[in-house]
Amino acid sequence: MDLINKKTRQLTFKRYCIPGIILIAIPLFFFIFLFSSELFVQPEEIIRDCLLTLFLIAMMIFGILLLILFLSGYYKTTFYKSLEEQAIELDEIGNDIEHASKYSSVFVGQKFCILFATDVHVIRLSDIVFMYSDDYVIKDKAWEETTRYSEIVIYDRKKVKYCCIVKKKKDADNILTDIFKMVPYVINGYSDYRFDMLENDFNGMLFDVDYNKEHMMNGWDKYENNSIS
Repeated sequence: MDLINKKTRQLTFKRYCIPGIILIAIPLFFFIFLFSSELFVQPEEIIRDCLLTLFLIAMMIFGILLLILFLSGYYKTTFYKSLEEQAIELDEIGNDIEHASKYSSVFVGQKFCILFATDVHVIRLSDIVFMYSDDYVIKDKAWEETTRYSEIVIYDRKKVKYCCIVKKKKDADNILTDIFKMVPYVINGYSDYRFDMLENDFNGMLFDVDYNKEHMMNGWDKYENNSIS
């Protein structure tokens, strides 16, 4: 559990503390510069520029809220909340995660996986029904830079959707492979037909997963997980 606590502290600092400080510092430096420079303008002139003033104040308020979340240990709280929702004991997951495959934002054990997304989500691998990865490319024409990242998407037996950003496509592929090794009866990979079935015939998707699982438990070493193409 020390590893999970360390990870939650790191991500809490990265995702709440640093953005909070930046959101407070930018308006603060702006106002300090404005009131201390030789280009000082009258307060009523600032007030007249309501949109800018309100925007900067909103930035500071949002930054303060992020710092409050950081100081209150919000990220760690979501981890324990997820355990409670899934009825998972702390000791149960601790032993599993100690020997898990560990990526920047995902841990994959033999029984559980942890997604370090906006919140921390703990998922029983046996509850996974459908999973895939989405690849995104963001192009900045002004700077001619291209940002590439992947997103892991998982649906469980309650049709709850879990998403987590992964920096590298290779890591996203490896994460899905690691999960599939543990639960090779789940539906792995995106297709329009599969997504349509998820939306309109989820019970059929559950039946397919349970069918594959039952036959594997009965000693079928080889089977096609392509009944949903």
